Amino acid sequence: MPYIIGFFALFFIVTGIVARRKLLYLLFILFVGFGVLAMYDFWRWEYNYGHNLDPSAAIIVPGMAYQPPLIGFKQLLNFGAYSMPDIGGWIFVSVGVLLLFLHDRCLAQL
Repeated sequence: MPYIIGFFALFFIVTGIVARRKLLYLLFILFVGFGVLAMYDFWRWEYNYGHNLDPSAAIIVPGMAYQPPLIGFKQLLNFGAYSMPDIGGWIFVSVGVLLLFLHDRCLAQL
């Protein structure tokens, strides 16, 4: 993950210095694609975590999966699980929104 973030940081710097629309579009597509892929990977990890319980687990409820929510709240038997992005996640969302804004501004200049 640090290499991916480093790649995007370098790509942002190069795009800012070179100032080409095609680079901005490519950066936008890669960044959004990375976000979608990362969310899918995390959901898949949660799914495997919640559906592949150890057969010798202390509590097993037939038909019940212990998959925590990707985003939001979910009641799991007698406890609630709450999941929201922390500061790093919100920074990534903010950068994506900023990229979308810059993308729209470039389209308006055409």
